[in-house]
Amino acid sequence: MSRPAALFGTFDAERSWEEPEQARLPLLRAPFPDDAIAAMDELLIAWCGEGDVALTRRPLLVEHREHLISVGLLDALAPTHDLMAALPKLAASHCLAPWAVTAEVETLWRRFDLAQPLPSLAVVRRVNSKVWSSALRKRLGLPGCANAVHSASELRAVGTELLARSTAGIVVKEPHGVSGRGSVLIPSPRRLERLVATIEREESRGRSASFVVEPFVHKRFDFSTQLTIAADGTITLDSIHGLLNRGFSYAASHRITDEHARLLEHCDLASQVLSVARAVAQEGYFGPLCIDGMLLADGTLMPLVEINARGSLGAINAQLDRRHAVRGLRSYLTAIRVTSEIAIPFAAVLGALRDAELLANERRSVGGVILTARTLPFGGGTERAEQTARAGRLFVSLLYQREEEVPQWLARARASLGALGYQLMDA
Repeated sequence: MSRPAALFGTFDAERSWEEPEQARLPLLRAPFPDDAIAAMDELLIAWCGEGDVALTRRPLLVEHREHLISVGLLDALAPTHDLMAALPKLAASHCLAPWAVTAEVETLWRRFDLAQPLPSLAVVRRVNSKVWSSALRKRLGLPGCANAVHSASELRAVGTELLARSTAGIVVKEPHGVSGRGSVLIPSPRRLERLVATIEREESRGRSASFVVEPFVHKRFDFSTQLTIAADGTITLDSIHGLLNRGFSYAASHRITDEHARLLEHCDLASQVLSVARAVAQEGYFGPLCIDGMLLADGTLMPLVEINARGSLGAINAQLDRRHAVRGLRSYLTAIRVTSEIAIPFAAVLGALRDAELLANERRSVGGVILTARTLPFGGGTERAEQTARAGRLFVSLLYQREEEVPQWLARARASLGALGYQLMDA
């Protein structure tokens, strides 16, 4: 019988994997504050199975904790752990499950001399790199046209060639870019020259310029495949989830539709993602694995768009699906992006959604479960407001029975948040 898991870790692992001298692409919008990203570890509670525990860097807000208890997602007696104090004790009874392997995680393993196996940081960095996955795609003969470049001049040459063959532009990606950061759409030669000039300035300061360049493609839908690689190399295909992006930013994970599942089965997706997973395992990685893919408008399957050798929001939603399947419910995991110039208390957010009858509870099984609180602007109202607006996100698991309930709920939830004073970023 497998041991329960102790889940912990940062949701911004990609930043720690980046080479310090790597040239950066221009940011198209202000990033979410570091404290809001750090608070995403509240999502780990939703990833817990029976007997598991989640360790967050900061205590849950009282109102958030009570909400999670009321919907059965958090045991009322679940202890609040201090990460450093808890890990050595938990290692004896639990399987330690970091969201991602980072330098900080390696340090914890060394400090406490933990016997549980851990993939090396060098391997984790390598298999998460888009440069590595683009080379793997070519080696396995999978569809796709990503090209690795290693200088501004190479970026100009490859970008110019691809732009001449693409009517929709090209996409330039950093090796360890993540949703909402590290990708830029280049629609024209003029924009390409502006980017090349920026990278040339970075090179003149001693920075390296490694990127992946690929044509922008028209897709029918995005999806992600969740797998697990055991320490002995055994691979399990856990789930396939639909993936909704807005631009280059994450929007939602949801159970894939029956129609889309049939299309992916017809394209033999399973055997192709398993070949990718085997290659990742051969590099020495083990742990949770998410492979993003897409089906193009012309029917071409791209099973490998990028590799995330870490936990994933798709894996969290799969766990929520399993938890609620016995009641005939599905989970739609979404991030509602907002900004605010004022510090709105999380209790007010919860109250507004409750008053609008949008929350799931003991009497209403269909509705929203609020998975995060401190990810909202100003820490969910726990911090003093500043002179400028701050961005944040509200992560919600919408429990539903019929697909038409999803857009209806989202529209009402957004209206409630707007009435509180939030500006909706995706309106």
